[in-house]
Amino acid sequence: MAGVEAVADETGLRHPMPPASLIGVEYLFMPDLLVEVDATALLD
Repeated sequence: MAGVEAVADETGLRHPMPPASLIGVEYLFMPDLLVEVDATALLD
């Protein structure tokens, strides 16, 4: 999470950050995927 916190500091995101977790998995939802992303956007 250190990388996420560094980017948050650089971009001025508010603290505390919303809860997040990084979970290692053996395989993703689809076998050909290299990365799986779940995101939430906040619009002002």
